[in-house]
Amino acid sequence: MEKYLILSKMNPLYFLCGIWIIGLIFRLFYFDEIIPLSLDGLSFFSYSADIHTIGKLPENYDIAKPGWSYLLAVIFSTFTFEETIQYMQLQKLLGLTISSLTVFPLFFLIKKFSTSKFSLLGVLLFTVEPRIIENSLSGNAESLFIFLTTSTILLFLNKDHRIIHLSFLLTGIATMVRPEGLFLFLGISISYIIRFRKQKFVILKYMFALFLFILILVPITIHKQQEGMYDSVFERAYFTLMENASHDKKTRDLVDAQLDQSDLQQKNSNIFINSSEYFSKYLVWVLIPLFILVTPIGFIIFLKNFNMEKFTILILTIVMTIPALYAYTFPLLETKYLYFLFPMFCIFATFTFKTFIEKFEKKNLVFIICFILIVSSSILFIDYKFDYQKEHESVIIANYVIKNTNVINNYYPESVYIAGASVEEKWENYKIFYETSSRSFELIKPPIAVTIFEPNNYETLESFLTDPTREDITHLVLDGKPTRPEFLNDIFYNENKYTFLNKIYDSQNHGLKYHVKIFEVN
Repeated sequence: MEKYLILSKMNPLYFLCGIWIIGLIFRLFYFDEIIPLSLDGLSFFSYSADIHTIGKLPENYDIAKPGWSYLLAVIFSTFTFEETIQYMQLQKLLGLTISSLTVFPLFFLIKKFSTSKFSLLGVLLFTVEPRIIENSLSGNAESLFIFLTTSTILLFLNKDHRIIHLSFLLTGIATMVRPEGLFLFLGISISYIIRFRKQKFVILKYMFALFLFILILVPITIHKQQEGMYDSVFERAYFTLMENASHDKKTRDLVDAQLDQSDLQQKNSNIFINSSEYFSKYLVWVLIPLFILVTPIGFIIFLKNFNMEKFTILILTIVMTIPALYAYTFPLLETKYLYFLFPMFCIFATFTFKTFIEKFEKKNLVFIICFILIVSSSILFIDYKFDYQKEHESVIIANYVIKNTNVINNYYPESVYIAGASVEEKWENYKIFYETSSRSFELIKPPIAVTIFEPNNYETLESFLTDPTREDITHLVLDGKPTRPEFLNDIFYNENKYTFLNKIYDSQNHGLKYHVKIFEVN
């Protein structure tokens, strides 16, 4: 076998560490210390802060995905910061660190199907994948779940039964982090039975593996049933598979409320066809830019010379698509449900690289070109698709909104930072909120400083401003985006027509590129 100029049999781990450093640099470069947590990331933070404050699992309420918050609570206890935002940034730093460390189990996983040289290219695809980088900066649980998933598959493909059983233990931990771990468990269970079907006592051995999986989940399940409003992970799986998650009425009602009547009728008319359409569309979308060519071709090559290890990867790929198909029945239109397939995408892509590079005489040069193209494509896509400057400016505007308004219109998604920016600045004051809160069947979150109402449900400005069923709007936060209601955009572009509105803020006057105007309703 040819020896590469840039690699030798002695140093692939050095290059792997180099790729890890590249991934870490990418994440730290786009890390912004003023951006607070939002949405799910803020929920994980609230729960972990509650655990850290009272020194035990809170009573009378729980969350569906506690694993990430448990880890955060432990990490928080080892640090002493004065500002709440510092703990938020610690959560984000932990997420991006775990995301970058995924390259190590992923390298050894890909290496089971290829050589070290080509495995490095597969790992590089993951470490600089734009959406993985963006998600790792959110402080959410996906980074930890992908790390655990990759590590589980790596352990499961081992020949030692003791290590294989450890993979079931790790799957239990993954299921604590995200319910999709149940599908990971289903995948390795199917593969385990088929892989060892001819061995003696295979059922007894599997029962032991099952015991390890359940051993991790039983304490959490008991706690949920005693204290929480959420179903156990097993009940959620049953309802998901048997009743199309009809029990999750709160989520469905929330999604339906965001759809107009025609959209709702279309959604209900053929939910499975719509789910398949959304799945296909988002699958193609997440393949762009790094996987779009190499993964489909590699998948075809992967199917040649089929063996049990490849069968395991194929089963896991199929099974791990089920959560995405389920999510798109709502529809919860996010790409993150497909991120769990990325380790498999990297395995398939490696076969394309190997087939392509070995056709050339100057393999070293082609290898370097592929390396550079992967990194360059990632940088170009991030600069084109993700506007981190706008995200930074949205936080600046959110801080102004918090200090100068009372009741405003929703301007999602930029308004998501208001909740995170509303928290008590001092960590000790933030902890007091949890120490003095009464426990209920809801996740405890500090109140948001500003009341926000959705304008999309109204047809005119007058009806929105004077709806007697709620508080009157005191301020309008407008950015003129085409997705906003027409009556709000008319104010943005023709502000002189509205004499009862007093403009108190224009972001362009403060040197910001994200153009936002704030009007006080007189």
